Amino acid sequence: MKITLTEEEYRRLLELVEAGLWVFHSYDEGNDPEADAHRALAEKLCQQALEAKMNHLVYWSEEQQRCYPTQLLEERVMSRVDRYDDFRFWDGLAERLAWRDLEEQVGRRALERMDRFERGNMLSEIEAWYDEEFHRHGLENLRMKSRPPKNVN
Repeated sequence: MKITLTEEEYRRLLELVEAGLWVFHSYDEGNDPEADAHRALAEKLCQQALEAKMNHLVYWSEEQQRCYPTQLLEERVMSRVDRYDDFRFWDGLAERLAWRDLEEQVGRRALERMDRFERGNMLSEIEAWYDEEFHRHGLENLRMKSRPPKNVN
C-alpha cells in the first residue's frame, strides 16, 4: 500500500502516532507485544521523516541507533495530551460520582434494571451538576471522609 502525503499531512500523522503511543502505552510495564508492534511502526514513520529531511520533527540518535521525535514534536503532542488528561480527569470524576450518587439514591439492582435512556438522563443531570461545581470550585469543595496521616514526609 502506498499513501502520498504532503509534509504538513505527514507532520500531523507523526503527531497522531506520538499521541497514540502515549495513550496506548504510557502505563505499560514493558511486556505488551502490541506495544512493540506500535513502536516499530512509529520507528518506520520516523525513518521516513528523516529521509524527507523533516529534522525539525525527528532526529537520529547514534547512541541508541534509532529515531526519536524532537522536543518540538513532543511539546506539540504533550500539550494536547495534557489538555485531554485534564478533560478526562474532570469528566471521569463527574461520571463516577454521578454513578455512585444515583446508585445510592435508587439502589444497585434498580439502577441495573433501569431503562438505559432513563438512567442516562438521570446520570447526565447529576454529571452536569458536578461539571458546574468543578468548573467553579475545582477540588476546593471535595473532601474525603477519612484523612491521610498528618505527619506525611
